[in-house]
Amino acid sequence: MPHPALDSRFRVSSPGIIQIKYGKFVLKHNVPLLPPHASRALRQRGLRRFLFDGIDIVTEQQIQPKARPYFERRALHEGDLSKICAEEDTFFAYYDDEEHCTLSLPTTPNGYPEDARLQMQERFASGMQLDAPFVCEVPDVDLVGPDALAVTHGGYVFENSLQYEKRLTVSGLRSLQRGVWPTQSRWLRPSARVETAVSLVGPWTNNYTHWFQDYLTRLEGLEHYRAKTGENPTLLIPKDASGWMRDALRAVGYPEDSWIEYPGGRVGVDRLVVPSVRHEAMADAEVHDRRRVYSPTGIRWLRNRILTNVEPVFTCEHSPRVYISRENALKRRVVNQEQVMEVLSNWGFSAYRPEELSFAEQVTLFSNAEAIVAPHGSGLMNQMFAEDAVVVELMGKKQTVTSPATEYYYAELLGHDYGCVPGEPVGPDVRTDTEGVEAVLRELLG
Repeated sequence: MPHPALDSRFRVSSPGIIQIKYGKFVLKHNVPLLPPHASRALRQRGLRRFLFDGIDIVTEQQIQPKARPYFERRALHEGDLSKICAEEDTFFAYYDDEEHCTLSLPTTPNGYPEDARLQMQERFASGMQLDAPFVCEVPDVDLVGPDALAVTHGGYVFENSLQYEKRLTVSGLRSLQRGVWPTQSRWLRPSARVETAVSLVGPWTNNYTHWFQDYLTRLEGLEHYRAKTGENPTLLIPKDASGWMRDALRAVGYPEDSWIEYPGGRVGVDRLVVPSVRHEAMADAEVHDRRRVYSPTGIRWLRNRILTNVEPVFTCEHSPRVYISRENALKRRVVNQEQVMEVLSNWGFSAYRPEELSFAEQVTLFSNAEAIVAPHGSGLMNQMFAEDAVVVELMGKKQTVTSPATEYYYAELLGHDYGCVPGEPVGPDVRTDTEGVEAVLRELLG
């Protein structure tokens, strides 16, 4: 959270110059010219948040690889949690079946050469196995640091770090940075205590896609636990949870009186309810050199719950053909958006900036969409509300037609027709091939 006393006196007055006010005195200081996306981040987030983000980046890139073996050895996986629950006589249950998924190849402007097509079939059409989801009750847990790292029985609850060794390590290091030792001891007293809780705090909570796929889908496991035990655990949410995060929680059926804000530091939990993250095992995805796929059943459960609870909202005219603009973002903006919109307008598309719409209006807009075009980014997560739509992703510098991102998975698993158009990197942004957009739309809509 930006520091008001600092950030109100701070601004970037011009490229390369930082200006700080102290009463009637103004200090101007020349600094090395920042890249454009860094300058935008500095202006939008404030100096204190910008510096903390920089420290976190250094931690992740430089310190994390050295510390990772320590945290990996102490990760508590599904088998470990099952053993703890058996020894402590607490709840552990599977609540759905295994899943098997296959994906069709994307529509691209120029198709696929034979070798690339065979590679794609091996990586995506050969099938993906997702383990049965579970939910369990782990006794005597400390949640520590800004990511609420779950510490218990000499280890770390891996599910609460989203089954990522890297995120587990970074969460432990971030806790240390803030003066909270990431372990349990009778000498380390919690500053607060909760009897029974589910933690919706962890890595990437403020990211739109991750909030839905990694956190809200786990509420299905919580509901199985509630039905079987009659218990009603408290939800712990980030203390800086944004309005759309809270709106989404309400839409799933959890009003304000069902959650409390996680204060940071060290919080003791007598019984931590842990629903598993519904996605493919990392090892299986790495064998095929691709990102891991998330459960289509879990996403459909979340979609249906939200569509049932959200009343349609119209504050502007809604087109059934939607273009998601990223012009206000820090990166992955389409630098030739005007030319792209000329093509899209001929196909009946209208541009929208989701960050300017309420959550309810976003649900309304995308649930009525028949076609969605967007640069790679979290805005495409809204495709989960559409039914049998065409989805076209304008790729950034990290995506290629042979290495598509998670948006491709969701489009396929939700029954949409997916196409993608490669782009040319322009710094942190992208220049989209307008002829490629035309070709893919002609194939999917023509």
